[in-house]
Amino acid sequence: MAYGSVLSLLQTLEQLQQTSPELIWGQTAEMLDRLHATAECFKNVLEDTSKIRRSDDDAEKINSLEEKIRVAASDAEDVVELNYYQFFKGLSLRLGAARKNFPDKDLKLVVEKMDTTKKQVMELVSCFSSSTHDAGADDDDQIPELPGDSIIGKSSTSNNPMENPEETIVQGLDDDLKKIVKRLIFPPSDLDIVTISGMGGIGKTTLARKVHDNPEIRYHFDIHVWVTISQEFRPRNVLLDALDCISKKLNVVDQIDKKTKNNELADMVQKKLKNRRYIFVVDDIWSMDVWDSIRGIFPDYKNGSRILLTTRETEVAMHANTSSPHEMNLLNLDNSWKLLRDKVFGAKHDHPPELEGIGKKIVEKCQGLPLTILVIAGHLFKMESTLESWKDVAKTLDKIVVSHQDKCLGVLGLSYHHLPIHLKPCFLSMGNFPEDFHIETWRLIQLWIAEGFIRTSGGCKKTLEEVAEDYLEDLISRNLILVRKRRFNGEIKACTMHDLMREFCLKEANATKFMHVERTQGLLHTLPAQNYDVRRFSLQTQYSYVANNCCKQLPHVARSIYSFRLVVGPSITRFNLLRVLAIFNRGFSSFPLEITKLYQLRYLAIICDSDFPSSISRLQNLQTLIHDKSFYYRTSCGVSVNIWMMKNLRHIHFHRGGYLTGPSRECIQNKYRVSGMPNLEELSGLCSTSCKNEVFSGTPNLKRLIVWVTYSSTDYLIDMSSLRKLEALKCFRECFSKDSIKRFDFPTSLKRLTLAGRFHFLWEDISTLVMLPNLEELKLKDHAVSGTEWRLSDEEQFQSLKLLLLNELDFQIWEATCDSFPNLKHLVLKNCKNLKQIPIDFTEIFTLESIALHDCGTAVEGSARDIEKEQEGMGNNPLKVYIHNSRNDVAELKFCQFAKVSRLTFGVLQHWDLLTVVEKMDLTKKQVMEILSHDADQILELSGDSGISTSFTSYALVSDQLGDDIVHKLDDDLEIIVNRLTGQSSDLDIVTITVMGGIGKTTLAKKVYDHFSIRDNSWKLLCDKVFGTEHDHPHELEEIGKKIAEKYQGRSLTILVIAGYPSKLAWTLKLGIDKEMDLGSNSTSKVISRGEDYQGQLALVRGPGAQSGDVPGSDIMLRK
Repeated sequence: MAYGSVLSLLQTLEQLQQTSPELIWGQTAEMLDRLHATAECFKNVLEDTSKIRRSDDDAEKINSLEEKIRVAASDAEDVVELNYYQFFKGLSLRLGAARKNFPDKDLKLVVEKMDTTKKQVMELVSCFSSSTHDAGADDDDQIPELPGDSIIGKSSTSNNPMENPEETIVQGLDDDLKKIVKRLIFPPSDLDIVTISGMGGIGKTTLARKVHDNPEIRYHFDIHVWVTISQEFRPRNVLLDALDCISKKLNVVDQIDKKTKNNELADMVQKKLKNRRYIFVVDDIWSMDVWDSIRGIFPDYKNGSRILLTTRETEVAMHANTSSPHEMNLLNLDNSWKLLRDKVFGAKHDHPPELEGIGKKIVEKCQGLPLTILVIAGHLFKMESTLESWKDVAKTLDKIVVSHQDKCLGVLGLSYHHLPIHLKPCFLSMGNFPEDFHIETWRLIQLWIAEGFIRTSGGCKKTLEEVAEDYLEDLISRNLILVRKRRFNGEIKACTMHDLMREFCLKEANATKFMHVERTQGLLHTLPAQNYDVRRFSLQTQYSYVANNCCKQLPHVARSIYSFRLVVGPSITRFNLLRVLAIFNRGFSSFPLEITKLYQLRYLAIICDSDFPSSISRLQNLQTLIHDKSFYYRTSCGVSVNIWMMKNLRHIHFHRGGYLTGPSRECIQNKYRVSGMPNLEELSGLCSTSCKNEVFSGTPNLKRLIVWVTYSSTDYLIDMSSLRKLEALKCFRECFSKDSIKRFDFPTSLKRLTLAGRFHFLWEDISTLVMLPNLEELKLKDHAVSGTEWRLSDEEQFQSLKLLLLNELDFQIWEATCDSFPNLKHLVLKNCKNLKQIPIDFTEIFTLESIALHDCGTAVEGSARDIEKEQEGMGNNPLKVYIHNSRNDVAELKFCQFAKVSRLTFGVLQHWDLLTVVEKMDLTKKQVMEILSHDADQILELSGDSGISTSFTSYALVSDQLGDDIVHKLDDDLEIIVNRLTGQSSDLDIVTITVMGGIGKTTLAKKVYDHFSIRDNSWKLLCDKVFGTEHDHPHELEEIGKKIAEKYQGRSLTILVIAGYPSKLAWTLKLGIDKEMDLGSNSTSKVISRGEDYQGQLALVRGPGAQSGDVPGSDIMLRK
């Protein structure tokens, strides 16, 4: 896109003038200034034209204008960088020699071409401005504080919201409906505004319509008005729509003609609403300016009238009403399937049962977005309802969605086209990452800075990182990007993009030549010719040879390469203008030296198991250096002392223990070299032995630091006192030494501190942290502190602390007063099982907003509830207590996890890719942890989890998920086990299956569980218990008895309870029918509840000393 190209050119020119001002003089300096001025002109033109909503004719003119600017800016930047930066790399040349070799001729041609383009652009702008002025000359109708009928966005004036694709969404809205209705009909009596926000296609209009048509709403309000704003806003149309709704309700006809002015229409609306309780639905509003312009229409008669507003932009919702908007969530898997089922098969749900499994797989790929599900449902509706055809749809889901661009991508595109132009390059760059990629905020921000998308204005005091964070928040508030994880203070830690939004992103990036994403898996694939004019490439292929083949075809002027399988070779050096090189999921045994010749690099991310070479210092423009290692490679990374010459570095990321020495004396004395990294703000993964003043003296502006304590000895100091600007510190200790660190020296500027691992600090040491006056966040994890008592005196006060997290600590007694934590907002306790209670004085900490407990003792839970009740009694209603214990989930979780781990182990034996195994193990861990911390979506960072709810399926109980490859090998074992279980013995028998992990125990147990002989044995067990082993029972009872047994197939204990109940009565056919009909009723539920007693006996039977016959006729099958 043109704007991204102009920003990139401006950054190049500014960096050139800043880094080598002594080499730019005379005519060269004048021409560079002219280039800069022209680029600034282009930037202003693009920003101005982006604010004008265009007709079809205007859009063609603006697209032509943008293309001219994009080509001119890209060509100019190519010449400047190719001729000058390659020349400036030889800084050993004398200044006079450098002046003789300036290629002014090439620069002169570029300046002339830019000037020519500028004239053409200004002519187009002039023509466009005059036509726009003429078109708006007749639009002089005004209403109070409203602009004329100038086009602010594309309008939809239809009163029929069924034209909106969202309108057909009906599943999963019941809870939302109840909440909205409650907010609308309950106090206050003042006019109130209720807002609904969410991404495009999520169902906002449908929810608003369901609210509008709700019987309670229809009864409660006298007048019901619906107007749709959309992107193109014309005040007159909105007023006419409102009058039409009101007049129909009042059965009146208004005398309105073309001469009636807007202010007269506004007066008519207000008069008709006078002294009537009304609900006014304003659907699909896009900007704060539009809301401000129509706000005056709504009178407040203090009678409980309401305005219901829907918008895609959270900022608009908060502007209309500062109270929290109702944010719509994506559908869960069950509601997604119900929506698809209803749309394909209708309300009767008449569908082949074998389609449900594949149907859920299809909607799972839709990620809960109703708009996508509706598109897929429309496609399935036209197809045969067969398993094979649905499987084909599951494989080609992306292509189907893209083929319905007008219905799907077009809806989401409205959000993009409404973006301010400075956010568009940032949004499009999100397409660099594959589907479902967990994008860490710090990586994304550094990429934006390296690409040149982030600029600060002259009077702006914010850093580039702070501006980038604002950009990200803006994109999220517009519901274009999804948050994966936040800090307790609201800062974003990780984000992602919905797959459908990503498809639109890739389509737009390709159309504007902003970026090309290559997803092919073919070896001989040839890049389209138009991509040779693109500067950014993302190679998202699974195979290294495909990535290398694509890389060979990229133009040599490429600026950014993101690759997930690239093997770096000598050919990489032809990209001598490359700024961003990010290689994911591909490890190198040694650092590729070819990379050190890419002098223009600003961002380098690589997975490498060796140390940095000394030649890394050639990359003088590098801003971000990320050096990860393979997961099996745990040794520290050594860094050459030459790194201190890289003065532009802003962010360094080492993999667990990067060893860094202080700058050498030679480096300090060299006048052409700068000692230290003055721009470095973040250093991650530093080895603790490097935490010395001689190292930190070279990083005076460091703000964030992560330290890994890997050294087992403790006779050294960790001194960070010289880091006067340090705000965030995390210290991790991997070694298991019982000795404590000799001393930590923390800077007083510290705001966030995390200590994790066996540091063996004493609680007296932690109390000294009160001397950090700015400390807002303190996290102590994984036995970081030793001791059973934490007693804080009256003088020890954490004045600024807002978050306190204590995890896996052994203390029992905690004594503190409300003055110890006067500003505490969030308290999180995890796995502190020995703690007896929370200090009772916390009832007087009125800033406290939440207490989250995970697997703590019942006494702690009781004290938390007491604090909550006390604060409620004193009027502090915001305090919420969240308690979760895994005690009730342990058995199920262990069983599920065991089954999954077994399958993965078997996969290794089948020579699966080890990386795939690791990824599946991580997914298993994530699912288990999210069940254990299901409250995380409410307390976000406080729980330490992502806040994303994930459906969890017990794979141990799903036959088609369990080792399908080994099912056919178990027939002999199955027959043996079934024969043992269905034998004639009436005594309790225990059958065990014992074998190594991954060989199929769970699969065999499941096949036994489902075997028809085991199922049929339920009737035999019932007969034995009721009539004895001779089965002397009336023949007419057999059919109804089998029905009773069938309801509880295979559940022996339940059948025993049922059998024991009627055995006390005379068995008749009528009684049998009554019992069969009553199963599940209250009376029978009481009978079945007695099974709890038998389950308790069963637990004893499993233990030592169990007597056979305790539960006659029962079998227990154990896997070991």
